[in-house]
This record gives sequence, C-alpha cells and structure tokens, in this order.
Amino acid sequence: MATTDDAVKKVLHTYLQRTREALVWKLEGISESDARWPRTPTGTNLLGLVKHAASIEIGYFGLTFGRPWPDPDEVGWMNTVDDDPNADLFATADESIPGVVDLYRRVWEFADATITELPLDTPGRVPWWPEGTDASLGRILVHVNADLTRHAGHADILRELHDGTAGMSRHNTNLPGWDSAEWSAHVARLRAVAQSFDEFVHDAPPTYPRIRQIVLDTTDARALAEFYRHLFGLRYRAGDEPPVPDEPDPNGSDWLVLDNPDGVPLAFQQVTELPRSTWPDPAVPQQLHLDTTVHNRTELDRHHERALALGGTLLHDRSNDPDEPLRVYADPQGHPFCIFVG
Repeated sequence: MATTDDAVKKVLHTYLQRTREALVWKLEGISESDARWPRTPTGTNLLGLVKHAASIEIGYFGLTFGRPWPDPDEVGWMNTVDDDPNADLFATADESIPGVVDLYRRVWEFADATITELPLDTPGRVPWWPEGTDASLGRILVHVNADLTRHAGHADILRELHDGTAGMSRHNTNLPGWDSAEWSAHVARLRAVAQSFDEFVHDAPPTYPRIRQIVLDTTDARALAEFYRHLFGLRYRAGDEPPVPDEPDPNGSDWLVLDNPDGVPLAFQQVTELPRSTWPDPAVPQQLHLDTTVHNRTELDRHHERALALGGTLLHDRSNDPDEPLRVYADPQGHPFCIFVG
C-alpha cells in the first residue's frame, strides 16, 4: 500500500504532467512566426512560455537539489539572466518549435528522476530566492505546479486570441459544447452587463467611440474576404467560414468579418454596384483605403509578389524612398491599400 507521502507525490506529479502537456499542446498547428509573436505589452509569447517552463524545471528540480542539467551549454541562456532577464522568455531565430519542445520533453525526464528518486522531505536550496530559505522537494513540487499552471493560463489566452483555439487540454476542453452562435450570444450578454455600468459613472474621464471594424463595400464579399484573408493571414469570425463545396453561402453574398487579433477587423458588405476607384486619377476617389506596415524592405518586396499573385494591382511604387518605402495597390474590387515599411 502506498504511504501518505507517496500518494501526495503521485497527485502532485500527475497535475504537473497535465500542465506540461497542456503547454506543449498550445503550440500545435501554429507557425514559427505566430509561436514567437509578442501578444502583450510585455512581450508574452507562446514559444517563450514553453522555453521558460523548461528553465523553471531545470532550476527547481535540478540546481535546487545539486543535480545540474547535463549539458549546460544547451541552456546557456540560464547563465545570462543578469544581462537579459527575459532570455528564457523568447526563442531566438535558431531555436525552432520542434527543438524547444524536444528540449522540454527531455527536461520532463530529468525532473521526473528527481521527483521519483527523492523523498518529499528531501532538503534543497533555491539559490535565487531572496530569503535563501531551504526548501523540501514537497514544497518545490507545489511551487512549480503553481508556477506552470499560471503560465498554462497565459498560453490559453494567447492561443485563443490568435486563432480561437481554446480549452484545458487536447482530450478535455472543459468548455460548454456551444456553437459559434451560442458563444456570440454569451459574449454579447457579458458586454451588455459591462456597458450597463457606464451611465452610472460620474466625474469620470470622457470616453470615446471605439473603431469596431473597417467595412469595405464589394460586389463579391466572399472573393474579397478571401483576398484579404490570404494577404494578411486573418481568420474568419466564427460562423463566417466558407461552406463546403456545392452548399449555399448566404453570408458570402451579404456580410462577412475577418477577425484581426493584432488590430481592427475587416468587414465586407455586399452591394449591387460599385464604381471602381480610379486613383490617382481623381475622377473616382479612393473613398477608403488601408494603411499596412511591414518591418523591412525585404518584407515589402515579398508581400509585393504576394499581393500581385492574389489578384492585387500595383497603382504606385515608391519602394526606393529612403525614408518611407511604400507601394500602393488596388484589391480585386478596386479598393486602394498601402504597404509600407514602418
């Protein structure tokens, strides 16, 4: 029969493994760029969270108990914390998703050896704790569970903001089995409750309308939405996705929305007729245009080829401007948009 300590250790170890697997799951099906993309003002990103989790376990289950990682050079960032305190919170250009995940899985084995081989009351010492307090394996197991669970929550939110993927684990989302309409109704209900407090706020700073989305009139809402979906890597609002072949597409001939986690959504409104802009000729003005930015001239040229391949038309080329290289295009329906380095 298991002792009390063995039973406690088993429970803590089980919860730790569930959290580990949830963190890794949040990276599945995501690109190297999106995994690294900083999605908060402090730079929090999905791949960085997994790299950070590996550092946490190496430190607490290794160094704390005099069991160093076998290849210190492999995790050299752990020795540069004084120079860059965020070194383990982002992946460098030469660190890939498979590489970071492989490292973390090997860290699991390393940490599990400490957990299984040592009793819960084994004393350890955490060098970076200000109080320098001795800590038992039992305390460290609780501490790491709390730390990693917090980061798994960060990953939950980042991934849902990116593409709508949500849930506690691959096998159990722990969410109601609602369709997109039910979730939309739920969000609308929450917004209504929040907004109901606005009229009771007195002597508060003035508030302003928020830009909800940019709406483009079009004679083919689905085709134009597909153009911008591919050009900018956006995702349809739940319920607006294209139907299966040969099925009706009522939304595609009425109103569609592309969500944009990093900015303002784009909406497409079906109209019967639409005079095509003749810009820069003033006969038919722009009426509306989009300004979009890239990081450098190489990206400007790459997206130039993509815009043309997707059906865009080059209207103006100022890519040699030393201060602000840019190009202006028309989308397939004639709406102008700019791509510039900024």
